[in-house]
Amino acid sequence: MCDATTQVLSAAQESERIKAFQILYRKNLEHRLGSILELSTPREHLLALAESVRQLLMEHWIATQMHYHQKQPKRLYYLSMEYLLGRLITNALLNLDLLPVVREALKGLNLDFDAIAGLEPDPGLGNGGL
Repeated sequence: MCDATTQVLSAAQESERIKAFQILYRKNLEHRLGSILELSTPREHLLALAESVRQLLMEHWIATQMHYHQKQPKRLYYLSMEYLLGRLITNALLNLDLLPVVREALKGLNLDFDAIAGLEPDPGLGNGGL
């Protein structure tokens, strides 16, 4: 786990979480996409944001899987063909309780969260024939 990821998820002060997300975002932009903030395209910003959110989600996913492995609970699976996925980045940040942190972090980098998140394509899976 990256130190920045840990800080975003666990820092007590919101200012620390904002700074940690900025570090995580820049690392993904530079190391995964080979770009720098000042020269990045809107698509590169979307991909850096998506990767940053993915890393934060994975920390929770791994913890959940470890819990399931240790406790061996029963599981129930439900599949609905009428489920509309929608856009995921904003939804994931809401679930992580990090939307305000990420908005402020990107604002501090002179980026507009809504403009970047708005670039995420809707999966467009249809409405299940309804």
